[in-house]
Amino acid sequence: MMKNFLHHNQRTAEIVELIVDEHHRNKHVGKALIEHVEKSFKAFDIEELELSTSLWRKDAHRFYSREGFINNHYTFIKKL
Repeated sequence: MMKNFLHHNQRTAEIVELIVDEHHRNKHVGKALIEHVEKSFKAFDIEELELSTSLWRKDAHRFYSREGFINNHYTFIKKL
């Protein structure tokens, strides 16, 4: 999904959900998916790729860090 975010200076694409079935984890499936997304969005002059993940998903955090993502802002949610 491509959006114009107020908290970004560049054209940014967002990965809304990235889920690899637990039986296929640690087989480079997630890495391949991210590489495909990066190549696809570069054709649209997208300069940044953003994704969100829950605080408790520590394994996902490590994976995203290994893939070059940095945690540079917070998302606040309020239940209604």
